[in-house]
Amino acid sequence: MRRKSQATAKRKRDSQTREGYLKKSGTHLRAATAIKYAFIAAHQEEFPVIRLCQVLNVSESGYYAWRKREPSQRQREDESLGKLIEDAYQNNRQVYGSPRVHAELKAQGVHCGRKRVARLMRERGINAKPRRRKVKTTDSQHDNPVAPNLRHREILRLRHPIPNG
Repeated sequence: MRRKSQATAKRKRDSQTREGYLKKSGTHLRAATAIKYAFIAAHQEEFPVIRLCQVLNVSESGYYAWRKREPSQRQREDESLGKLIEDAYQNNRQVYGSPRVHAELKAQGVHCGRKRVARLMRERGINAKPRRRKVKTTDSQHDNPVAPNLRHREILRLRHPIPNG
């Protein structure tokens, strides 16, 4: 009797553990192949690669080919454009957002889209620093003479006319 309850408890623990991993990888099961490969690369220390490939329904040889593959032309262009974006951002006191950085690159003769610049800035964690404006308040703690309130004097004259005399 005791063995059955222990076995039942073990199955329950195992199923909860498996469900936890399924919950974590649920989005990866429906994802694009490259995302599955990235998930495998991130979790290969915890689980064997062959098991992860089986669960995610990808080939093991495809995973290893993905790891060896060179970056695409688009990725290489993004990398070089990212360096130009960082230079334009640094040269302009880190206050330029994507529209101004895009205009700066356009002035330099670099052809790219504003949304691409915005994406690359976002991926690199670059965003415009807010410009601080100095607060201007009245300094009432001074020794200078205060100008007379002529407007108030005119209002009083209209309310209480002085008789001619």
